[in-house]
Amino acid sequence: MVETFDGDNGRVYARHAWQVETLQRCNSDRGFECEQTRVEKIKWEHGRRNFLLRRNGLLSIVCPVSGGGSIVGIGVFNASVDEVKKIMDEDPAVREDVLRCQVLDCRSFPGDCLPK
Repeated sequence: MVETFDGDNGRVYARHAWQVETLQRCNSDRGFECEQTRVEKIKWEHGRRNFLLRRNGLLSIVCPVSGGGSIVGIGVFNASVDEVKKIMDEDPAVREDVLRCQVLDCRSFPGDCLPK
């Protein structure tokens, strides 16, 4: 969905609806216990799937997050909230309770990108 509004000096800006998902590491006290090699394989499949979602135009920006906090990733999707929830419910790391996902509605300017 694209909407327009008047900005500074009478210029017109367009905003686009995007969905942002945050991925959080699941706590081990939630009952998830398995050997490290299995968890690494699940994370590998999660990453491989991200490349497919990017190639199909659904996942516009992927940001792994480091620093020791509970949030370990952020993604910007070009899809509706319901579509992103469905996509992430099928993610191997979410399905296996390695990662937990939260989907948030956000707005940005079309064409925004990360600097090179």
